[in-house]
Amino acid sequence: MSFLASTGLELLALAAQTPAAEVGEVAAITAKDSQNIAAAEGAGLAFALGTLGPGLAVGIIVGMAMQATARQPEAHSKIQTMMFLGVAMAEGLGIIGFVVAMLLKFV
Repeated sequence: MSFLASTGLELLALAAQTPAAEVGEVAAITAKDSQNIAAAEGAGLAFALGTLGPGLAVGIIVGMAMQATARQPEAHSKIQTMMFLGVAMAEGLGIIGFVVAMLLKFV
């Protein structure tokens, strides 16, 4: 039996032992709960959109550097240096997206 299957069976057994809410009883969602839910959704969206651009940019930068190296192999060192600078700047945007997501989640 796999780890996931055994863990799933353990969770089902734990859920069976937990007393169920009575019929008609509704869990109250407080304002703090809804704020936490909104913060989590905003953080996820910010991080997803914040990493989409840098991911595409790194792919384009590396692809163009490979094309440039194939056309002018003697300029490989200059092309590689510029490629690494471009990748670093694009990854900086990804880090900013991560920081914004964490700020939305925890502040």
